[in-house]
Amino acid sequence: MKKLIPLLLLAVLFTAGCLPGGPITVTTSGQPPVINSFDVSPPSISAGGSSTLTWKVSGATTVSIDQDIGNVALTGSRAVMPSVTTVYTLTATNAAGMSATATAQVIVSGAPLPPTPAVLPVVNYFTASPPGITAGSSATLSWNVSNATSVTIDPGVGTFASSGTTIVLPAVTTTYILTATNVAGSTTAMTQVTVSGTPSPPAGLPIVNYFTANPPVISAGGSSILSWSVSNATLVTIDPGAGSVGLVGTAPVSPATSTNYTLTATNAAGLYSLTIAVLVTGAPPPVGQPDLIIEDVWQSGNTIYYKIKNQGAVSAGATTSALVVDGVVKGFDAVGSLAVGASSTESFAYSYACSGASDTIVVHADKDNVVAENNEGNNAFSKTWSCPEKTVTLNTISAEDGGVQKEGATYTRYAGPCAGDTPANGTRRGFLSFDISGIPAGSTITEAMLDLSAWTKDGDPTFATLGFFEVYHYQYGTYADLDATDYEAAAKLVKGGRFSAYPFSPWKWDVKESYDGTPVLQNLVNGGNPRFQLRFQFSIPTDNDNNIDFLCFTGATLAIKYKLP
Repeated sequence: MKKLIPLLLLAVLFTAGCLPGGPITVTTSGQPPVINSFDVSPPSISAGGSSTLTWKVSGATTVSIDQDIGNVALTGSRAVMPSVTTVYTLTATNAAGMSATATAQVIVSGAPLPPTPAVLPVVNYFTASPPGITAGSSATLSWNVSNATSVTIDPGVGTFASSGTTIVLPAVTTTYILTATNVAGSTTAMTQVTVSGTPSPPAGLPIVNYFTANPPVISAGGSSILSWSVSNATLVTIDPGAGSVGLVGTAPVSPATSTNYTLTATNAAGLYSLTIAVLVTGAPPPVGQPDLIIEDVWQSGNTIYYKIKNQGAVSAGATTSALVVDGVVKGFDAVGSLAVGASSTESFAYSYACSGASDTIVVHADKDNVVAENNEGNNAFSKTWSCPEKTVTLNTISAEDGGVQKEGATYTRYAGPCAGDTPANGTRRGFLSFDISGIPAGSTITEAMLDLSAWTKDGDPTFATLGFFEVYHYQYGTYADLDATDYEAAAKLVKGGRFSAYPFSPWKWDVKESYDGTPVLQNLVNGGNPRFQLRFQFSIPTDNDNNIDFLCFTGATLAIKYKLP
């Protein structure tokens, strides 16, 4: 960690730099505070580890450190446990209002990923080919499933691998249901084979003209109608349930679970039978275990609420719910025990903000499956809602980026957004341009994150030799417009846009406002300006070492969040 430079050099830095509103003069009537040291040990930690900030300041009335640390003594130390790489800025201020800053960075490696709740299987496809056959012919079922531990096909086809084919010979029109299962629950898909005509039984046996269920798939509590027509039979029975029936007829059935019905026709020559299935979806859990479901999810402010219910037959113990937003785990919530039939309104301690045109919100009950349930496949509830806030990430307009170099009294325009000093000890200032014309008029800007992480450098530009690195709001027009005026013009310093340590990785901050709180980007949008432009430079023109020292930002991006009017 660098020590603050001596007072004399500091005065040179402030005098040479282009401060907000133009150059300022530092007089000898007062002295800024002196930050004798601001260090971090160790500078690199693993996720979950800690580091210690230490500092010593003189000549200040207040000392503060950002990242929610706040005001501190002139000399002290503080343990920190950042979860990601973090830059801490110490600001020392005296009674005259003069201040000095220093930064310290803690690099965090190996941050653990949040636990991912179990995800239901995905049926990529389930088809029948051909979908229609004549009686006595066959069809081929084909399927492909992801993230499943078992795959079964009903009625009565069997258990298979996650992908494959099998041949079926349905005697009547049949709906096949594929059930893919893993620890999270089950996913189903259906395909139908339509059968025309009837198979010819051996000579003399009864003939089943048709035997159907309509519909073949019902919801729990629903009913289906069995219909049949039989010729050359003395006795017809349907099991289970219907018993002995006439040669032609219908019968309603309301099975609680998926059920196979078998029609058997008999005469003096023998018997002939045909089996069809009525499949039941959403059946209530059997008696004996709890069953947790999420009934609804909603948003109020930046808090996401949900309603969880135990619809099982016995009480459910304490569980943990998980919140997933657009496929990313965002939070967890502890839920107490729930009696039979009881429900509870809960919320996540997560500050929600829309991330695009819409977000898909999924809440998983009992994320760790600590409660044994009759149905582990109904614990997730999904809802998609539109977002009033949008985000757009902009690359720079390379044709409008550039730099202006000063060599003595000569100013030269260069392509490429670079700043620093040259082998001839001249100095260059860089310019970046972003197209903001796509932001609708009347939108409210909530954030504008400038990302300079993709920097490159030539030589060794440092605070010790080139002073502060500074970023200013400055609308310069196009590349062709860049000249001495743009190099020398006064400009507003971006809020947080002066750095005494650089470059960072990552390196990004909110640039929507200037140092004095002026909403620069909002004003540009309100005024219909299609461009948002910046100038960057060093506070010391040159270190006079006859070497090139450049920072360049051809890969800069700007992520703007805005609320629609």
